[in-house]
Amino acid sequence: MSTNPFYVGTKAEDCQQFFGRVAEVGRIVESLATLTTVSIIGETQIGSSSLLSYIAQRGWEKHPIAETETDHWTQILTDYDLHSFDMALFPDTKHFFTAMLNTLGATGHTAHDLISALKARQRKVVFFLDEFDATVNNPNFTADFFDGLRSVANTSTTALVVATKTSIPQLVSDGKIKTNSISPFDNLIGVTIQLGPLPDNEAYDLLKGLAALGGYTLTTEELEFIVKEGKGYPRRLRQLGRIVIEKRQQGQKLVNLAEVKKQFAQEMQLRKPRRKIPWQPIITITASIVLSLIALFIYLDITKREWTTGNFILPIVVGLATNLIYDLWRKSQKS
Repeated sequence: MSTNPFYVGTKAEDCQQFFGRVAEVGRIVESLATLTTVSIIGETQIGSSSLLSYIAQRGWEKHPIAETETDHWTQILTDYDLHSFDMALFPDTKHFFTAMLNTLGATGHTAHDLISALKARQRKVVFFLDEFDATVNNPNFTADFFDGLRSVANTSTTALVVATKTSIPQLVSDGKIKTNSISPFDNLIGVTIQLGPLPDNEAYDLLKGLAALGGYTLTTEELEFIVKEGKGYPRRLRQLGRIVIEKRQQGQKLVNLAEVKKQFAQEMQLRKPRRKIPWQPIITITASIVLSLIALFIYLDITKREWTTGNFILPIVVGLATNLIYDLWRKSQKS
């Protein structure tokens, strides 16, 4: 039995598994010809990680997606060193810059060390930074990091390709990317590419290509079904393709597409994040009300006063006020 060629991972680690995005690859490579920093914006499952991986590995040399462009793209990046990093893997700036310097055969752990190493090289360098959103959600990546990274990008032999789910200007506008410099961080972006769903022709190429890697051929009906249900999202397309091949491997010569749709819906439901219940304010308010009621009961018992409607309002007000004070205190501790 052949291995299911429709991989489950989040990105195409092997260049042979990458299909489509011809226009996007071409635009990025052409931008790097002038060392222009590129911003790639794409929501989850849209394939930005696979795109970065393909270009960083010069994937077209092993697995051409556009025969007429292969030599042209190779020629543009002949004197370039390409290095890829998953920003979600780095706990802080020291680990990140150390890793970047290691790829250059240099030592150090600061942006200044990296800039010195880049200036000492004779080749052009491109750093592909995937999952860049992780840095804005990590308090260890401060304004000094973004200032340093901009200085790296501004060296005459360096460019960045940054992948995010939210645009860099929006992250700056929202205050998630802060700098100590007057010039905003998003000024370093020269080209912005918004990734959308794959067009149908590239979706078909992906499905046929991946199936062929495992020695399978999808029927016209299966292809049309997967393209319709996949909606152009590479991960959805692969997931549907995987289920179809699994049915084949289980002995279904004519795959029941209704079963495939049902299983796909179940898997998608399992992947949805569970809604978080705000337990902390609920616990704080409830505890405050209970304690206030106890205190009020003791007070009324001692003073021999009667219960009134107003007696019940006071504990609720105390509970809400206590939660507000607690919330303000927590925010002050984080700032």
